[in-house]
Amino acid sequence: MPTLGGPPVTLKMPPGTANGLTMRARGKGAVRKDGTRGDLLVTVEVAVPPETEGEALTALEQYRDATAEQDPRAALFKAAEEA
Repeated sequence: MPTLGGPPVTLKMPPGTANGLTMRARGKGAVRKDGTRGDLLVTVEVAVPPETEGEALTALEQYRDATAEQDPRAALFKAAEEA
């Protein structure tokens, strides 16, 4: 990740990081009036290509098939039924 007036910073994004998540790189932001550095805030934006074809499409289809049994919303529905 590029920074303001400093070397780039590497941020680790765990698998399953949600779109819109804001991450913080402490002390890597803009310089304040007192000479200290603020924090750099980075918001995750997932960019999906408008069209997918070839090997990328095949890989996505294989991923879809491999994860068909996993529903990330299942726990939400279960909690709603119990309430």
